[in-house]
Amino acid sequence: MKSAILEVFNQVEKSTIQLKEKELLIVVKKIFEDYNLTFEWINVIIMNSDEHTTMNDQYLGHNYPTDILTFEFEEGENMNGELYLNIDVAQVNGNEYGVSLENELSRLIIHGALHLIGQDDHSEEEKARMKTLEDSYLRLIYD
Repeated sequence: MKSAILEVFNQVEKSTIQLKEKELLIVVKKIFEDYNLTFEWINVIIMNSDEHTTMNDQYLGHNYPTDILTFEFEEGENMNGELYLNIDVAQVNGNEYGVSLENELSRLIIHGALHLIGQDDHSEEEKARMKTLEDSYLRLIYD
């Protein structure tokens, strides 16, 4: 695989998030390799809920908070992307599931990568498959 970049941009003031960026890059590369796909770049943008919800409404017509917005940029053989994460929803979800904010944000990055390689989560069956895949890839970082 060509050299690939995963960059994280934290746009939330007074937020000190310590993601395992090197490990996340390795796992995202593995996701793409497992599906015989490539990427050159994926940008991860961490935002507060108000800005994220505005984007959700502007681009998808959904005027409510969500945890992640995934935008694909197919460029030649590569499926690049931007993942917009809602730090406030991630914090609530992390608390609900008893995991750290960093763990939940890592799950969301994996979730976004799975969307980029073509996985959907519209039906209950698709959601269950995505959760299984997320758990499997997340264990590569946190086990």
